[in-house]
Amino acid sequence: MSALVPYRRRATRRTGGAFEITERDIELLALVSLAGYVSVAQIAREFFPSVDRCRRRLRQLFDGRLITVTLASSTKPNLISLTRPGLALVLKRRPELNGRAYLAGAIRLAGVDHHLAVVDARLYAAALGELRGVPLLQWSNAGGTLPRDLGLIDWHLTPDGIAQFGRSFVGIEVDLNTEPRSVIASKLDRYTGAMKAGLLHSLWFVARAAPERLVGIGGLISERGLSGAVRVLDHALVCARPVVDVGALDGAATNRKEDR
Repeated sequence: MSALVPYRRRATRRTGGAFEITERDIELLALVSLAGYVSVAQIAREFFPSVDRCRRRLRQLFDGRLITVTLASSTKPNLISLTRPGLALVLKRRPELNGRAYLAGAIRLAGVDHHLAVVDARLYAAALGELRGVPLLQWSNAGGTLPRDLGLIDWHLTPDGIAQFGRSFVGIEVDLNTEPRSVIASKLDRYTGAMKAGLLHSLWFVARAAPERLVGIGGLISERGLSGAVRVLDHALVCARPVVDVGALDGAATNRKEDR
């Protein structure tokens, strides 16, 4: 499917409205640089007390030529990505992100829902880690090097995300009700082997689906004796703030002082 229509083609950037870049702006832009693109709703959830406040600040960043706004559709939230000046600012203020921060490039409509759900999982992991005192140390998307570094490629596994908390690695699979039961069963069989080999501590299935779908995935997990290691997380729960702790990090090895 063709690329979406950038907002800049339908709106004019205002000039002459200088503003000060805040630490929150840098954190916001850094998130966008790591994810490629995010939705307005995601930025509002993580950084602002209201969507209206979020939109006003994003308008300033847009006018300042730091971000691009892309229209997904009339029924979907606008998408935020960085401009080259925006990326340059992030790398200047957060040089440790060099090699990890990037521009979104062309955004394809067919992949937007899945991409945003993966970003939701990433934000949940960060928020849950902060709540539990086990910071998210590293995140890798499916195209990153971590699946190979951990040896998951040998099991023919490329999780949608991998989160590192202390010494533990959690695999994340995002289910949008598109994969047949047989494919999920096959993945679980391979994850069973990978977890027994000590490559992963646990697995999260982040599912945006009807209740019966969630029950079905839970049944596949139970059949394999994985109930203690694999969690089915409703996508709506992942998006809730304050963050909801359902024990998804129970038993994770950490680097807290008491563990050293």
